[in-house]
Amino acid sequence: MAVDAIVLKQIKHKDPKQRRKAIVAMANSRDASVLATLKEVAASDPEPSLRLVAEKAQSYIQDQIAKAAQPEAERKPKDGEDEFVVSDRAKEMARAYMDEAMSLIVSKDNDKAIQSLVKALKANPNLRSDMYFTNLAGSVFDSTAEVAMEKLMSKAEVKAFVKNAQAGKAQKRWEEHKKKTEEIGLLAMWLDLGVFGVVMGLIAFLTPYVFVQILNSALAYQTSLSPEEFKEQIIRLPADWQQTVDVFQQLNIGSTLVLALVVAAMGIVYLLIYGSMVHEVASRFMRGNGTMRYMLCQIVPDFSMGAAISFVIFCIALGTFSVGAGFIGAYCLLPIAFLFALGVFRGASGKIAEAYDFGFMKGILLTLVINFIVGPLSFIIFNMILTALMAVLLPGSAAPAG
Repeated sequence: MAVDAIVLKQIKHKDPKQRRKAIVAMANSRDASVLATLKEVAASDPEPSLRLVAEKAQSYIQDQIAKAAQPEAERKPKDGEDEFVVSDRAKEMARAYMDEAMSLIVSKDNDKAIQSLVKALKANPNLRSDMYFTNLAGSVFDSTAEVAMEKLMSKAEVKAFVKNAQAGKAQKRWEEHKKKTEEIGLLAMWLDLGVFGVVMGLIAFLTPYVFVQILNSALAYQTSLSPEEFKEQIIRLPADWQQTVDVFQQLNIGSTLVLALVVAAMGIVYLLIYGSMVHEVASRFMRGNGTMRYMLCQIVPDFSMGAAISFVIFCIALGTFSVGAGFIGAYCLLPIAFLFALGVFRGASGKIAEAYDFGFMKGILLTLVINFIVGPLSFIIFNMILTALMAVLLPGSAAPAG
């Protein structure tokens, strides 16, 4: 089958994926006229993997040409093998699986490559006497073509090979992961936790001053409204928030610093507990392959950024009440904050999944479970600690509602 001009043009495309498709199309054509082009690609393509694919495509075409030149008697199936009647559609499917297997072999993904070869053989049983197919099987099993075909037609051998290949890949990823963890070091993990603590401490330190200014302005704006204008307000701040303002106004610099230090320490402790639970569930119950140190170094920076940005959005949303735009704050900015938090959650789930070498959905499930357990408990405990701390810092004053 001759190769058309589109394929010849596609082989020079700047996109490696398009060039790969062109190489596969040339291999499927079995046209001797493309051998020179494939030789040039094998020698000069900037992608090493494509150079190897081009070499394999050359070998395939040469094998098919040699096979076609053999006398009919020599090309008949071996003794004991039957010639199966296979439709053109099935042959095309088998060829597609072979192309897929060749790409997987190049990328050293042998467990998936062997499954593609099994599908190809199922679609076209006559491939067991095809030289190119048996050579592919031999390269996957790292054995002679005859031995490889015996293993390929044995479900037990294929299952054992796939299991061992996947175990080997998991072990290799674990070794790479462990190496990265050692490169990161404990100092990097504690630095990330320290940054998170600083962010939480700054938020705790700024909260009394920022909220006093914003809430005073918002409550003053509501007080200045006439009864009719107040009724027209879609969103209104509760009047008892004035008590929160009064409490915050009693805090001095020293008390605020103590509050900030306690909140910073609680934030670090929270992440250590959170990380420990994630690690235990991921490694013991979900058969994850990772370390707590590496995982924390991946997610803690996101938590630091998320806390800072959420605080800013919340301040802006609360500030809209002081200019009579509470509707915008409640129905526009707060949903944006929620979507941002959802994005942080999704990002953390993906990084946890990557850190423990399992799928994204497992990461989502794990994060949901841990948040469901740690979230309410940490809220109750931290609220109790803050209430007790405010009672010490401001004796005789009612602590602000948590």
